[in-house]
Amino acid sequence: MLAAAEQTLKHLGAPSGPYLLQAQIAAEHATAPTAARTNFARIANLYAHLSEVAPSPIVDLNRAIAVAFFEGPDAGLTLLDTLNLDAQLGEYHLLHATRADLLHRAGHPTDALSHYRRALELAPSDPERRFLQSRVDGSKARSSGGQCAARPRSGAEVASWGPPPLRASDQSR
Repeated sequence: MLAAAEQTLKHLGAPSGPYLLQAQIAAEHATAPTAARTNFARIANLYAHLSEVAPSPIVDLNRAIAVAFFEGPDAGLTLLDTLNLDAQLGEYHLLHATRADLLHRAGHPTDALSHYRRALELAPSDPERRFLQSRVDGSKARSSGGQCAARPRSGAEVASWGPPPLRASDQSR
């Protein structure tokens, strides 16, 4: 159905608006046979286009996440630094959770720990706090030389690890 809608819009010469771009992003996630086979390169490009059509720090954050799954955590961190989202999202727990996750995946558990702790302080719900507390505990264990689960470094390795997904209510931030 989405393909037919896209074809109609192309035929009419209509530009891609924010709703079509969001639908395309959702379709990439929904139609991927597995999480590891998600086309994060396309998702990152769609987020870049969405950022031009409907600028939002949440869109930029999601783009950095997609880039990290496609190109690796260091590329996601570089993009986060370039976007300077702290000014707009400094009190948003998922910015800190994302930065912590990328630092952890890049092999910097000690650096990740302070961001996990900040995300934990800001998290609005008990399930998110439990999730983040488990990440704090894992980062503490890893930074003190203990063992913790191996972390995926790219989209090819992602199965179930990453920050909690953004809720629809988060999109308005």
